[in-house]
Amino acid sequence: GLTVLAPRLSGHGTNEREFARTGWLEWFRSVEDGYFILQSLCREIHVIGSIMGGLLALKLCYEYPVGRAVVIATPVFTDEPWMNTSLVGEFLHSHRRVADNAYIADPLARQYCQSYEKIPRDCMVSLKQLIEHVRVRLPSVQTGVMVVHARQDEIVGVKSAQYIYDALPCPRKALWLVDGAEHHLTLSSRRGQVFERVLDYLLA
Repeated sequence: GLTVLAPRLSGHGTNEREFARTGWLEWFRSVEDGYFILQSLCREIHVIGSIMGGLLALKLCYEYPVGRAVVIATPVFTDEPWMNTSLVGEFLHSHRRVADNAYIADPLARQYCQSYEKIPRDCMVSLKQLIEHVRVRLPSVQTGVMVVHARQDEIVGVKSAQYIYDALPCPRKALWLVDGAEHHLTLSSRRGQVFERVLDYLLA
């Protein structure tokens, strides 16, 4: 079998005020903590990250030994409309369809997906810094990476997936643009196929 660990990132799963006290350095430390736990238990470590988690997974790949990686719906451009930090105020209102989970077609999956109504400005600025930090270092990733993205993703443009794939120098890379799926692929109507294909890639 496989040993699986899903670390909760600093500031996540709490509230907007707690989230506002964190940035990408704290988020990455949470990933490192998980990595070190698995390092004491496993011979090889694979990493999977969704959306911002994909950025952290890619960073882990060029910081530490990683077997293979999968990044899902991961942004590498800062011009997405929901990243606009020019508005005045401490908090940014979340993209409406993100906040109410309207982009998740499955009612059961929608029920279990929790989103903040407001995003702290500082966290969004930090996310944009993380994007810039990781994007220029993609050529340093030697780990095999599978890039997964919904072809019709309305939150993170599919151009990010193509950019990541093209920038990676590793020969064991793969790109899968999923048709008929929503942004949050792990909660989408095609999540079963996503899980199966990701597992096949990691175990190949």
